[in-house]
Amino acid sequence: MLEIIAIWFLWTQLGKLLNNKGYESTIWMQLLLVIAWLIGEFSGVVIYGIIQIMNGAEAGSFDALTYLCAILGAIIGAGIIFGIAILMPRKGDPVGTI
Repeated sequence: MLEIIAIWFLWTQLGKLLNNKGYESTIWMQLLLVIAWLIGEFSGVVIYGIIQIMNGAEAGSFDALTYLCAILGAIIGAGIIFGIAILMPRKGDPVGTI
């Protein structure tokens, strides 16, 4: 439930950021945010699982650190999308100006 609230909050903040830059349609970047969140979460679990198996843990074991790695991966995925949005120029500005 908290993840849904976090995604909703990030969704609205990304929309506000892009609207302030002059972009009317922000839905594509917002959908990309959700996709990056889910891919990051999945990647965090897979990477942690591979590390655990290499260290001799049972396959399929789940602990709090697994969930923490999933959240860390999700934050990294969302951070990448916000980084792209921050670097996007204002709509109408010439290319190459910040």
